[in-house]
Amino acid sequence: MLLVRRAGPYRRPSVLAAVDPDHTYAKPLRLNQQILRLGAHVARALGGTLHAGYAYVPLPLTAFSDGALSDEKVMSLESHATRAARAKLQRTVRTVDVPRSRQHVLDRHPVDAIAQLAARLGSAIVVMGAISRSGASRLLIGNTAERLLDRLGCDLLIVKPPGLVKPPPRAPRGARYFGLQPRLY
Repeated sequence: MLLVRRAGPYRRPSVLAAVDPDHTYAKPLRLNQQILRLGAHVARALGGTLHAGYAYVPLPLTAFSDGALSDEKVMSLESHATRAARAKLQRTVRTVDVPRSRQHVLDRHPVDAIAQLAARLGSAIVVMGAISRSGASRLLIGNTAERLLDRLGCDLLIVKPPGLVKPPPRAPRGARYFGLQPRLY
């Protein structure tokens, strides 16, 4: 699903594929590959460039505020987390030709990171996956995508895994009886 925010044709656009190698919230393993392939296809078709972005939540530094760990140890843990994130992104993009110069690892919450990276790159399109298992407002786009809508100045292309969207179960509407016996006075 393409949500269009900007007017006019695309001219050699920067396309940002936002992937999640950690499969946060139980995202299907193949969703990243679908995002990357679709992003590559769109970039190629429009004569643009594909970037891949991975936002991971950094170490909670407040957990170390009691002085239990030295500054050097905290910096070492942060450096290790960044290296691990870069390795995850490189493994994820290996099936699609994304040069390292266009692979971006960001140690921020995904909503903030994707919006900031898209703005910095001047992205015309952000391609991201969306899964949602409940919530009427998120049946179409998913929670992170919904939160990004107002923050992005570019178009948003949503990729859903095949077979994810199912019609909500039919449930009777109106008054319901919960087993309480009415009392007559």
